[in-house]
Amino acid sequence: MNKKNLMTWLLASLAFMAGLSSFAAEKESIAAGKFERLAVEVNGIRKLLDAEQSVQVVQGDLVTVLDGWVFEGKSEKVDAIDIVGFSSKINDTKKDDRGFVVDTARDLQKKHAIGPDKNRYELRGLHKNKVVARIELIVEKPRLDSFDITVNGVARKIQNGETLSLKKSDNIVVTSIATNVLGNENITHVLREVTPKKSDAKELVFFRSRIEFARVPIRWQE
Repeated sequence: MNKKNLMTWLLASLAFMAGLSSFAAEKESIAAGKFERLAVEVNGIRKLLDAEQSVQVVQGDLVTVLDGWVFEGKSEKVDAIDIVGFSSKINDTKKDDRGFVVDTARDLQKKHAIGPDKNRYELRGLHKNKVVARIELIVEKPRLDSFDITVNGVARKIQNGETLSLKKSDNIVVTSIATNVLGNENITHVLREVTPKKSDAKELVFFRSRIEFARVPIRWQE
């Protein structure tokens, strides 16, 4: 190989190595500080989510942010996770809300809600004085889909939005309820007078804890 060809080969080799180094540096730069995953508990059930997922719950669910991990050359825990809109009596001044049980019916401040329906809250992963993750906590309202009853021992299914036709002498029992709440946890119902009071009008009202989320009017038959 003559000197000219040798020099050309050396220059090409150096350029190739420089390209590899540049690619490696760019890849490391992209990976460094990348949020990897989030661990949460919803009603005691542990979930592991990646950076692109959201935490989806129903109002009244209990949420605990356990931890988050970021890639900084290696996987390590973030410095803090801030639930924007949550402030506990114990943790008013800090921005690390890991380990606190958040009642999504009462502990989130509505003024911090985002999104068109104002039902989303931001979980911010903080690491080395930087925001490395923004994950949404989506809080849906409880929803009644249908319920089953027996009227004098005869089974009936009532869809949400229907009116329940009964005689005042009927004996009714609610046997099952279909909602968007997992396991129908803390779902209750009462038969009560319509307010403001209208003669003897009554309605079947559904609650999740103290949250009223559905009313089924009752029409009395002769």
